[in-house]
Amino acid sequence: MVDFTTLHPLSASMAHHLDIHLWRGAPQNLDPDRPVQILVNQGYVVGFSPTTLQPAWSAYTVAHADAAVDFLRPLHYYSDVRIDTAQRLSNRTFGKIGGIPLNVGHMTPNEVINRQFGRLAQAETFLMSNMSPQYEALNQGVWAKLEESIRAVQTAPGGAYAWVVVGPVFGDDPPHVSRDGGKLVPVPEAYFAMIVDPVRYPYDTPRSVNLDCFIIPQTAPRATNPDDYPSTREEIERRTRLRFFDSWGRTFVLGQEQETAAVSHQPLSQSRLMCAIAARREAWKAEFDPAPAAQPIATTIEGLIADLRSEADRSSRQVIEEARQTTPEEKARAATLQHTLSWLMRAEEIAGVPREGRAAENAPAPVAAGQPGAAGPTALLDPVPPEPSNIITYKIVEDAGGRLKNGARAACNFWNRFVTPRYSIVIRLGVFTQLGNTIARAYKPFEKDGVRYGQIEFNTRFLLDYTADEIAGTIIHEIGHTLGIGWDEWIDLFDSATGRFGVGAVDRFAALSQMEVERGGGPGTALAHWDEELFDRELMSGYKDKGEYVLPITIDVMEAFGHQIVERLPRQTSVEELLQGIASLVFSRQDAVRQIDLDHFEVTPLRETVPHGVAFE
Repeated sequence: MVDFTTLHPLSASMAHHLDIHLWRGAPQNLDPDRPVQILVNQGYVVGFSPTTLQPAWSAYTVAHADAAVDFLRPLHYYSDVRIDTAQRLSNRTFGKIGGIPLNVGHMTPNEVINRQFGRLAQAETFLMSNMSPQYEALNQGVWAKLEESIRAVQTAPGGAYAWVVVGPVFGDDPPHVSRDGGKLVPVPEAYFAMIVDPVRYPYDTPRSVNLDCFIIPQTAPRATNPDDYPSTREEIERRTRLRFFDSWGRTFVLGQEQETAAVSHQPLSQSRLMCAIAARREAWKAEFDPAPAAQPIATTIEGLIADLRSEADRSSRQVIEEARQTTPEEKARAATLQHTLSWLMRAEEIAGVPREGRAAENAPAPVAAGQPGAAGPTALLDPVPPEPSNIITYKIVEDAGGRLKNGARAACNFWNRFVTPRYSIVIRLGVFTQLGNTIARAYKPFEKDGVRYGQIEFNTRFLLDYTADEIAGTIIHEIGHTLGIGWDEWIDLFDSATGRFGVGAVDRFAALSQMEVERGGGPGTALAHWDEELFDRELMSGYKDKGEYVLPITIDVMEAFGHQIVERLPRQTSVEELLQGIASLVFSRQDAVRQIDLDHFEVTPLRETVPHGVAFE
């Protein structure tokens, strides 16, 4: 059996640490296509793979200390200069894959090493050679629970050593994220963990220890626990092509075999790790469990609406706080809630419930001020206003496979998260089919009864090829114009000859001192966007780009048009990140929407087109 593992030359001087941190030797690597280099650190050992640019395994020990230290978490990750530059990752984060946030996931955790070995050893856990691209929901959910339970083994008074080895599990064709100029980092489908808890001296056979094994998928829901994903040493070896504890004794010293055999069939006590998991189960339930589905016991329509809105409140907040994609189950539940609420509110109308008594206006808001709005066709639920506030909604005139409807929901939720408009807005969405390179076209807004209407049409030639975020981004851009960017109050803020903002505007919004308005591009682009050369991929620049972002001033300037800001954007943020989570948020303001004439339409001039790969013109 060939082991494709080597000790990295720069770790040779620390080879004596191997037996300290490894139980029964380093894992053997049976995969010739994935060489492993052992890197020895002060408090742990990692088997780094130059092929996957991350650990194949990482191993450490835990034991009780009467006076453990606890230094602050380091501010940065560190590139591991021991590794050849071609396989070395910088300290950049892993970003996202398919819209799912990836954390820089420690394999050997910071806290355990910090408390046992001190600041230098703790800092070494922040080397990128110890990191793997881990789904944020896993990193902050089940994996965090596992690490907390392992830490409990360390803090238990009188505890002997326990040994831990963890690492990634890859699928047959793993997706990749690109880093550092094109280095492709595969994203695991799961992670394994093996915890050895010695029970009977001399610990020379598997029967003399408790061995807890887990394989935890990246998609593990936060509400689940580590022991929901039990595994075996054999399964982990099969899926990782590693062989563990090969030097574990299989024979006995003469005279000891009979004694050992006699006790080997006695049941071992529950491992310290499993005791720690059991002790934390109730606390985790309160912290991580999803909002329970509503089980209404109300006797009135108004009470039933209030119960359903309460569920929407809890589930929406959870998705927002976790900054993750919604699960199919959450999306299905959100759709059910939305349709049910819509019918119940219609029933209130038929029953003649006075407007001031309806649950839709008086129930608690489902999301806190400043959080993303509903998944339905409009917005945030407002916290019991005396009069219904204005909203941003949409009207689908013609669609293609539901793509415009989904994009419109996201776009309306985006803007309703940040502003309460001084007038309600209806974005009318339709399609057209045309040869050429026009993706979409937008028309001059029109008004009726205090409602401003915008109109956007998408070319079916391109619509089916665009992602949901790209469609939503185009609609968000056009709503920005309908809110005021490019119209009279906007023009008053700057000098059209220079594109620079005036003293009065800068006094009100200091960030405008750094901004300029686009002066080129022709009608529809000039004087109606941020300058493309300076701000490139900003949402309200004049060009349609991949990877668009939003500057805080794009939100703040809405105050100049008379809109109320309900949430400030603290930093430049990608549109993709801002759209995370809103798919499961539930709309419950159908009453307010019904007061708007969604079908009103006027023919107005073409204002701008969105060409394929060119500027907004």
